[in-house]
Amino acid sequence: MTALTIAPAADVPWASVERLFDSTAASRHCSCRWWLTTNAEAAVLDDADRRTASQGDHAARTLRGLIARLGDEPIGWVGAGPRADFVRLSRTKAIAGAVPDSDFGDAGVWSIVCFIVVPDHRGTGVARALLAAAVAHAAAAGAAIVEAYPVDADAQAANPASTRSTLKPSGLNTGTAALFSDAGFVEVGARVTDARPVMRVSTAVQS
Repeated sequence: MTALTIAPAADVPWASVERLFDSTAASRHCSCRWWLTTNAEAAVLDDADRRTASQGDHAARTLRGLIARLGDEPIGWVGAGPRADFVRLSRTKAIAGAVPDSDFGDAGVWSIVCFIVVPDHRGTGVARALLAAAVAHAAAAGAAIVEAYPVDADAQAANPASTRSTLKPSGLNTGTAALFSDAGFVEVGARVTDARPVMRVSTAVQS
């Protein structure tokens, strides 16, 4: 059986990254740029612009994510990097209002912002493997805390009308609260919206 391998996106050929981005309609549109741009910046970018920006980051070895592959087949992605890089986080009320500190430039905090799993490989543990690898990668880069902004699927199901706005544009692409809880993350701060907790894990606890 072919083993699953996970590596920083910079260490994977761009063709594999691009193939992964093209695996779903949402990721084809975004190319993992949503959390890296403000509303004003996003308004003037089209799909080609976003793809070009990610390709440039890949060439500069600054593409913020890891790729899961079975052999040479890319089957999953996790967007992860220093929280300061994801400028939209501090401008998103559901997140900024729940984060228990106000210094979004803290280099010791890394964020996990999104997942992509190729449809044929969903439900096989790829997201869990990507999450574990992202935490280990953040720790190796010097992060003290890894932070995430998942959807509480139970809260969403209980009251979909009140939580609908928190699920755009990424839907469940930020991961579910259960996924992070199972990996040792705990909720911090106070929720601004029912379906969007902020969750953290200390890399010291994980090591």
